[in-house]
Amino acid sequence: MTHFGPKFRGSRRDFFSRLGDGVHGAALAWLLQQDLPGSPGPDPGRPRIDLTPQPPHRAPKAKSVIHLFMNGGPSQVDLFDHKPTLARMAGGAAPRDLLNQIENMDQVGTLMPSYWGFSRHGKCGMELSELLPHTATIVDDITLVRSMYSEHFNHEPAINLFHTGRTITGRPTMGAWVTYALGTENQNLPGYVVLEDKNLPVNGIQNWQSGWRPPRNQGTRRRHKGTAGLRGSGRRIRPCST
Repeated sequence: MTHFGPKFRGSRRDFFSRLGDGVHGAALAWLLQQDLPGSPGPDPGRPRIDLTPQPPHRAPKAKSVIHLFMNGGPSQVDLFDHKPTLARMAGGAAPRDLLNQIENMDQVGTLMPSYWGFSRHGKCGMELSELLPHTATIVDDITLVRSMYSEHFNHEPAINLFHTGRTITGRPTMGAWVTYALGTENQNLPGYVVLEDKNLPVNGIQNWQSGWRPPRNQGTRRRHKGTAGLRGSGRRIRPCST
């Protein structure tokens, strides 16, 4: 047992016990002072290191964003990308510029159009296949972007392009940029949450990484079964799972 002078009578364990209470109190005071009316705001002369809400460039209409990335769905040619020229060329040989993007040349067959019929719907005249009967009833309430295209025929680089704007790895993803630019309303919850499916998509956790941005901008992964976040087993997990 060790004593610490006349002003403190107790053991070493008592000292660290009281020290812990002080740390808890300091942490609580810091958390509460942020909500006080007179609390100081962020210093404009210093770089922002938190996720406090930031004003956007224009008045927003949306309060939140839900991004559904459904990798491995049906081909766009069978859903919403009608190609009449492909139907006219059915059964013919593939053109040279298309053959240059195919890995296994010995497996190339003839051109095949979509089996499904297309028609226009709504006031906007959006063209959809017969596989989307429900979507056809709400076409005037949604936006279909047809100008996007990939720069690579392999899945991994194409998905990198979709999430980061480049086919190479290591860049911040869409959600990382949003939390960096706009922050989040609640400082006690993550601003970028990822709800995983039964299996991770192609590229795994790279789809919500923060790249060279700090870890606070990366997606917080929520598991599809068991404990959603951290498990109490003491096992080390990836930073995205915190």
